[in-house]
Amino acid sequence: MLLTGIPHGATDHLVHWHKQKAKGEKPSWTSFLIPYLLQMLLYALAWIFLPLLSFVLFLGISFYHFGQSQLYYLDLPEESFLKKILYLIWGAWVLSIILLSDITQTFPYLTEILPASWINISFWDQAYGPLIGGLAALICVIYLFLWMNGKMKAADLLREIGVGVLLGISLHVCSLWISFGLYFGLWHATKAIRAELSLMKDEDPSWKLKDWMKQALPFSLISFVGLFLLVFLWQQWGQNWHPIFLFFVGISMLTLPHMTTLEHMYKNLK
Repeated sequence: MLLTGIPHGATDHLVHWHKQKAKGEKPSWTSFLIPYLLQMLLYALAWIFLPLLSFVLFLGISFYHFGQSQLYYLDLPEESFLKKILYLIWGAWVLSIILLSDITQTFPYLTEILPASWINISFWDQAYGPLIGGLAALICVIYLFLWMNGKMKAADLLREIGVGVLLGISLHVCSLWISFGLYFGLWHATKAIRAELSLMKDEDPSWKLKDWMKQALPFSLISFVGLFLLVFLWQQWGQNWHPIFLFFVGISMLTLPHMTTLEHMYKNLK
């Protein structure tokens, strides 16, 4: 989380500037920061007044973002309905394993925002296997359809199935926070960093990982300060809220503008 998880979104300004340059516009901090911070502010207000809706939206955003970072390279337009559906299904599959493989660890953190009728541990425990199996089967069917129609190479098909098996087993056997850190910090974040490097190298072939690290450092530090500020505010005034709830809020506030910014990157990478 410290080395790659949070920092992988700390170069969003470079992606935004790449988009401006592609349009023939001059890069500016104002055009990046104002919409970025406005999205964070609006989402923070939504968490305060509409926590359940905000949680459901966070799940949907996470599904889409995780699936997109994994499968953006498929030979389909980024606007393709099938591609977007595949993003959502793949993200739902991986996040469901993380959250539901041991629901006794997950649900105590969600009592602040979920209706009591949703927190039925025995139901979700029984539904876990069919849900994960059903999503996995649906993903494989779409893979096969894409392969048969020349939209997915055989090597990519085999790799994605192999990755899915290894990820599924790893996330299932690990505890909640280990599996979240394993996926988000090591798998998802490093794939996004590689994609960002590819985008920057298209613009400047001399770009290297050390250049990305220099650019990521300032906003990484700002993000860490923001998370520590949330902890401080919780200690002072919000101890009736679970600290993990505030962690969800902080991550989701960063995820929304991060996802909308990276839409440009994934549209321009294959």
